[in-house]
This record gives sequence, structure tokens and C-alpha cells, in this order.
Amino acid sequence: MKKAIILSGILIFAMGCKYFGKNRAAQDERVIARVYDEFLFLSDVQPLVQGVSQEDSAKLIASYAESWVKKKLLYKKAQEYIAGDEAGIEKKVEAYRQSLTLYEYEKELVRTKLDKAVSEEEINAYYEKNKGNYALENDIYLVNYVFINPESEDFEKIKPLFSKNRNEDEQRALEGYCKAYSKNYNITDGIWKTSNRMTIDFLMDDAQIASLGKSETYREFKNNDQSFFVRVADIKRKGEATPLPAIKDQIKEMLMNKKKIILIDNIYNKILEDGLKKENVELLVK
Repeated sequence: MKKAIILSGILIFAMGCKYFGKNRAAQDERVIARVYDEFLFLSDVQPLVQGVSQEDSAKLIASYAESWVKKKLLYKKAQEYIAGDEAGIEKKVEAYRQSLTLYEYEKELVRTKLDKAVSEEEINAYYEKNKGNYALENDIYLVNYVFINPESEDFEKIKPLFSKNRNEDEQRALEGYCKAYSKNYNITDGIWKTSNRMTIDFLMDDAQIASLGKSETYREFKNNDQSFFVRVADIKRKGEATPLPAIKDQIKEMLMNKKKIILIDNIYNKILEDGLKKENVELLVK
């Protein structure tokens, strides 16, 4: 009850108290807090309570006002404590300002000038040159898989296609069935997964995973009310080079970052060159 009265008092104060400061001289402002000659206005906090109920907005305003007052008082104390080091603070502020400005400038350069295309040729060339640096730490499996509810229409008719070598018509039929009845499948390119990933995704134990060999056909497993079919198209063993598809996105991102660095370096070098030519810059050390 006491807290509600205090909150109500704050709102009444906010609605009734008016202050004509230098920056708000032309406005009829409502003050909700003051620290020395600094004022917090109701309009400053209104965006925080848009769409909030009256009771909750009162709490938010009171909490924000109290936090604002504490920070202002703490800042006053801090100013008194480090008053003799004001120059050091100014240098740090200026250094931060410069860093932030440069960051925003570089971000804009990247947005407007960077060629964001990384070609397949670039990715393949990098992989071939550096694949020795991407040795596998664990076995990895190229798997096709299908999750499906055994109650799905015509499931018993389509099921034999998983356990045979399919011709083109049968493969198309299987793809069409998966598209219609399976929410999670990959029966075309396959995806590389570690045994740990297969344990998580398929809930298979180590013995089941170890029993999988390269095959043209699928093996059926049960998981709660679903059947799932798994086929291993290829296996790479620990110590072999990681297959390109498994690290393609990683390589693409790395090549893009290299492009960013080269772009920024080239622009900065050009700026320096222009500055030296126009004698706006002097480098007095070598």
C-alpha cells in the first residue's frame, strides 16, 4: 500500500510539476526527477512505457527515475574523485570517438564498395591449397535420411523403395512421397554429420552408428511414433581431410573477411598517398 502511494505521488508530481529549462524553454515540460540543476522529464521516459498498462508504466517510470538519479549522483562523485585527471578522460573519450567513427566509416565502406561475391572457383582453389589444415578429428558420415510417420498414406507401398537399388522413376517417386509426407528428409545431395551429431539428430547409439557402412540402400530405425531411414553414401575417417561441403560456409566467410581487410587496407593506403601528395601529411620517422 505504501509503495502504491509513493508511485501515485510520483505520477501526480510528474503531472503537476513544470520546469522551464534553457533547452526546454519553449515547451511546457513535466519533471519527474532532479539532481542539482539537471532534470529528468516525463517526455524522456514516455517511449519506455508505450503500450504498457497504467499500473506497470507507473512502476517503470519510478524505477527508471530512481536509476537515473543514482547514476547522476554517482557521476557527480566520480567527477570529484577524478577531477585532477580530466585531461586523461578527455583523451580516452576522443580516442573512443575516433574508434567509433572509424568503425562506422569502415562498415559503410564494406556496405557500399565490397564485392560480396565469393565464387565457387575461389572456394575450391582455397580448399585444394589448404585442405591439409582441415584434418578430421572424428569420423564423419555423408548421410541421406527420411523421417516419416508409419501411419502416412501408402507408407507400406513406398517402404520397399528404401531397401532396394532404385531406378530413375522409383527415385522420383520416392522424392515425391517424401515431399508430401515427410517434414525432415534429405535424399539427394546428402549432408555430412559426425557420429555425435547423428546421436543428437537421430537418437542412434554408438553401436548402431558403427554398424552403418556405405550403401545404396536405407536402413530403417524406430524413434517413438516415427520411422526413420538412414543411408550412408560415404565415410571419411579421423585424420583425413574434411570434405569441402562440410566446411564450405566456413571457407566462404573466411574469404569474405580477407576481402574486407584488403578493401580497407587499400582505401587507407590511398588516403595516405593522397595526403602525402597534397603535403597534408608528414611522416618524420621511418
